[in-house]
Amino acid sequence: MTRTLLLTGWLASRLGWQRISADRSGDQWFSRWKSERYEVRVNFTGTVSPPNQAPGINSIILRTRSKAEFSVLVEEGSSCFKAIASFEGTRLEHSVPQELLDEASLLIRELSQTGEDAVFKAALAEALDLEKAFLK
Repeated sequence: MTRTLLLTGWLASRLGWQRISADRSGDQWFSRWKSERYEVRVNFTGTVSPPNQAPGINSIILRTRSKAEFSVLVEEGSSCFKAIASFEGTRLEHSVPQELLDEASLLIRELSQTGEDAVFKAALAEALDLEKAFLK
């Protein structure tokens, strides 16, 4: 769940969203945000990963009011991510290999960065506030 909260926090902090509400029902998590011009809804569902798949985010789907759809998902039976963009009958797909790093490798990579990471700090603050809102 931490990764999902952090991703939502990153989107909110980068796109200037202001949280309106956050509700939870079992494994369903719903939040509403106000962007500069629109309301944004974020829904995520927790599921148990299959034994042959690492836990984490398996898919992200963004839908716009104009019916455009952008998604990134883990390809089944593959170690690749597939990015898909579709709008008005046009569909573009692109696959890239996943870089599978364990937590120790990720931590080493992050600690090797010098200076303050303002983007990460803002995303983390949003994620923490969102988690607190879900726990109310």
